[in-house]
Amino acid sequence: MVFERFSDQARQVVVLAAGAARTHHQNSVGTDHLLLALLDDPASTGAQILTDLVTLSIGEMREHLRRELAQQPTPGPAHRIPIRLSDDEYTRAQAAAHTAGQNLETWIHDRITDALEQPE
Repeated sequence: MVFERFSDQARQVVVLAAGAARTHHQNSVGTDHLLLALLDDPASTGAQILTDLVTLSIGEMREHLRRELAQQPTPGPAHRIPIRLSDDEYTRAQAAAHTAGQNLETWIHDRITDALEQPE
């Protein structure tokens, strides 16, 4: 098995990342989960590189990632519908999502959901 070729530290990061995914009710491990796992060990090479690159503390980075993960829609039976926005619409939607403290996909999802809940 390929997983056995990883170092103990690498295996631990993958296990922690899988735990982070489960905590946020997600079925797959993404880069955000791996990053959270790396930040759980401040002595890790990944955490050291990140703290050298940015002015945020490890705790601030961890909290930001957790907020981002919490804002992602809960997985389930989902249908992807491509939405085309003009450059102006995209810019305005991106600004509104940023103001709301959400990523664009979550913000658009919430607007559609809100519209569907309105009585006709």
